[in-house]
Amino acid sequence: MEILISVFIYGVQLFLLMLVSGAVYLLVRKIRGVRAKGGTFVICLILIALVIGCICCWPAIGGQPLEQADRETISCVSQGLYSSRLPLIPVYICVEETGELLRWQIYYIPFGSIEMIHNDDGYDITKPLF
Repeated sequence: MEILISVFIYGVQLFLLMLVSGAVYLLVRKIRGVRAKGGTFVICLILIALVIGCICCWPAIGGQPLEQADRETISCVSQGLYSSRLPLIPVYICVEETGELLRWQIYYIPFGSIEMIHNDDGYDITKPLF
């Protein structure tokens, strides 16, 4: 079952990548008035993949104001894919509570979000994705 879910998620992510790349390609073609060339779509596809890769490495952090140590803690825990079995990319991290207890949500668009808590003992996932 996990293999089917992983294949489905890879397929959805690939479809979204192609959809966004196609939209960017049409926009570039309309703005520049250039005739359709195969290389333009490939360039758009590569650029969108690079942007998604950068978002995966450095998701945007918002919400409550944070100290640098808290920001580093949240970034260390939240970067990268959701798991080795579910290749979901974190897009946005919303910090809900700061202080002794850090509480934040990680959004995996369009697949939902998880809620995490960090204290002296480590971190816990309080709301799993599925």
